[in-house]
Amino acid sequence: MCAYCNEGVALVIGKTNDYGIAIQYPNNLIAYGYDVHGSGSNGLDIKINFCPMCGRKLVDKCNGCMGASNNDCGECTRVYK
Repeated sequence: MCAYCNEGVALVIGKTNDYGIAIQYPNNLIAYGYDVHGSGSNGLDIKINFCPMCGRKLVDKCNGCMGASNNDCGECTRVYK
């Protein structure tokens, strides 16, 4: 099981959590940055088809996840914590 696409672990995090790159469920890769001086933030997101870490095909939407609360999804293997 991939921690990056299944559990939402960030691919990269800045030293003070002020920037990072992560997979946003279900199939968006986001890069974000926060201004530490409080004058705003920037973000960029793109749709991806495969996880860059494990190569698993990412689904656009999963009907099983819609009904899952704190259980693991049986259809797409998404883990809820």
